[in-house]
Order: sequence, then structure tokens, then C-alpha cells
Amino acid sequence: MDDNGFLVKLREENYFDIESYNRIKYLLKKLVDKYNKNKNLPKKFVLIIIELIQHLVAGNKFMDEEQQIKIEDAGLEIIDILNEFYKYL
Repeated sequence: MDDNGFLVKLREENYFDIESYNRIKYLLKKLVDKYNKNKNLPKKFVLIIIELIQHLVAGNKFMDEEQQIKIEDAGLEIIDILNEFYKYL
């Protein structure tokens, strides 16, 4: 999540970078799989996910309806990935 990262593009440039989002989603799935074995998520991981979900769910009033729906769906996908972790607790 750097100055040119996914959230910066979303917030400041009103651009939903699908390639970055897919990379984030892939990495989240890998991390959830890894932490499922330990049944423990690090605090930093959880805080990053919360920030990501907040920005995705909040939407962006400067984007057209199609983009807003895409962003909302992305937030729901992230929540589904986290639910994979919680179902093993």
C-alpha cells in the first residue's frame, strides 16, 4: 500500500485498478490459507484488511454506477475471503 498503490488510485485518482485488485485478492487467499493452519491472524494483517474493506465498501461517488458496483463487489469478495478463515476457528 504505497503512494502508487491500489487504495491511492482508488481514493485520489478515482481509478479501480483491476490488475492490482486481483493481485491483492490472490495474496489474501494465500495468507488466509497460511494463517488457517495456525488459526491466528496477525494484527497488522487484520488492520490492513479492515482499511481495504472500508474503502471498497464506502464506494466512490465520483465514479459511474458500473464502477461503483464493481468496487462494492470487490469489497464483498474480500469479506468472503476472510470468511474462509473464520469458518475454521
